Amino acid sequence: MRARLVMPLLHRGFQVIGQARCDTALLLPPPPRSGRGRPRKYGDQLTRERIDAMPAITLELCLDGKAQTVRLRSIVAMARFLQGTPVRAVWREFFDPDKNTWSKPRLLLATEPQLSAETVLRLYARRWRIEPLFLVKQKVEGRKQWPMLSFNDLVTALAHSLPRRQLTAEQLAEIIDKRHRLRRQAKESHANRSAVALE
Repeated sequence: MRARLVMPLLHRGFQVIGQARCDTALLLPPPPRSGRGRPRKYGDQLTRERIDAMPAITLELCLDGKAQTVRLRSIVAMARFLQGTPVRAVWREFFDPDKNTWSKPRLLLATEPQLSAETVLRLYARRWRIEPLFLVKQKVEGRKQWPMLSFNDLVTALAHSLPRRQLTAEQLAEIIDKRHRLRRQAKESHANRSAVALE
């Protein structure tokens, strides 16, 4: 995440979820004001030790079309690089059953702090389905003739026009074949009715 990209979006009323460096400066909200003096803008900074001491939840989620075991730690904090914007910070780790180890933690930030850690992770995972569609769009937008698209391009384009569920390549091929047969049957039926009407 880059402040020069995120801040203009926030000023326009958009919300953002993105990955940030694990050493990003995150601070707790300031403590209640006591006595005289200028009120504090930030509280204490979240150190590695504090993050590791947070309670973690382990979930079995379907991400990227496959079941994965993920461990999440989460807290509402203030991002200094976003001028103190409150964010939901989520540290995620994936379990590798082959190596029997957890991956290195990755940090996700959401500018909607009311979201749960699981929701942030699920929403962020959608980017892998959205970004390839932009690449397909760039290939065909503004052209009178479509260039030859690869099979992956077609799968990506069709996957976004089909029902919103996880599909394998075989299932997608079956759906395409079924739709093709239905269209062919409809054309043949229309041609037969037209022939009968002419008699």
